[in-house]
Amino acid sequence: MLGTSVLRRNHVIHNFIHGFGKKSPFVLHKNGEVGQIWKRKGNMKFLVYDTGLSIEHALRLKQDGNDVLYFTPWATAFPEFKDYALGLGVLEKTKYFFDHIDEADCIVFFDIGAGDLAHFLRQRVTLCLGLD
Repeated sequence: MLGTSVLRRNHVIHNFIHGFGKKSPFVLHKNGEVGQIWKRKGNMKFLVYDTGLSIEHALRLKQDGNDVLYFTPWATAFPEFKDYALGLGVLEKTKYFFDHIDEADCIVFFDIGAGDLAHFLRQRVTLCLGLD
């Protein structure tokens, strides 16, 4: 059986994507409640930090007419092209995540593993969605 945190994460991601598709953004508060931040007309620019497991979510944001910049961590002791290539040709890719944080309307972390980065960015940018 899935834990409640996994179920909550999947519910939040589903509502996040469908909510932005209708141009009504929201954020997950510390108490687990979801609340709207603002309503915005027009496209939003998303910067998506992903490990390659949630590319469908980024594609959905793009399908809804938003601008999506997609980053996958590729820097390792022995980097290979396959580490960078996820989403190449389907989404606009960036090699350098921090070069684009100021131009994004929303930074999204769909997967776990970068909670410290999401926490750091949440204190410095307007809108950052991710799990700590």
